[in-house]
Amino acid sequence: MLFSDGDVTGDARKKMTYFGYDLDGKCAICVIDIDKFQLYLEERNIFDEAGVIKVKVIFKRIVDYVLKKHGFKVPIIDKDDALILFLKDDKNYMNRIEKILIEIQETLRKEMDNISVSIGIGSSYENLNMMKSSLKEAELSIKYLKCNGYDSKIKKYDEIGVYKLLFNIEDKAVLENFYYGTLGPILENDKKIKEVNNIKILETYFNEDCNVTSTAEKLFLHRNTLKYRIKKVEELLECDLRNFNDCNKLKMVIEIGKIIKLYS
Repeated sequence: MLFSDGDVTGDARKKMTYFGYDLDGKCAICVIDIDKFQLYLEERNIFDEAGVIKVKVIFKRIVDYVLKKHGFKVPIIDKDDALILFLKDDKNYMNRIEKILIEIQETLRKEMDNISVSIGIGSSYENLNMMKSSLKEAELSIKYLKCNGYDSKIKKYDEIGVYKLLFNIEDKAVLENFYYGTLGPILENDKKIKEVNNIKILETYFNEDCNVTSTAEKLFLHRNTLKYRIKKVEELLECDLRNFNDCNKLKMVIEIGKIIKLYS
């Protein structure tokens, strides 16, 4: 149902029921993805196929063990360096499973030499034919975490905001043109300065809700230095960082930059 076309709802439910899985009602896809898997292997001198397979087998075994320890019988599917889980969208079920997912992260870290995993959860659908959409959403949630440099986090598709739109722009040239067309002047200016670059200043400034004092503290800059740098950015971009629309536009462009970096 995840990798095939056509209507598979009835057949899939019968098969799942036969194997003891209850998928009645709404379901969502959860993806557990190993962070920086290639780096993890290299740091532990694992280069042969047998060694890689062994890591994946242990990974799946631990996930399955933690789920079953809490009485959860969940379909688990392998995909590259990730595992796909089917979750029922029941309030009590989801509250429990979120705690169990955290336990899975902690158990994997303890049992597999500090391995880190990120977890994405797609939207819930009653029609099992929509599980492919939920899988894509779960994978986009993990992509969001990677864009923002987060490891060992759990993110739901409903929480990724404007990234829902940005990830679905198939022509990456559109994103690149908008990014460089908007931020070109300060990107050029960044090549000439050795201190904190302008993109980092803008990103931190927005993260701190445009508060100069807390931004200066985060960046270890003097308050007056930061005010000067912000003024310089406004001049280069011909914008006003006290203007709501200008700030919103630049926030989105910075997020686009993270997506471009992920694809490069």
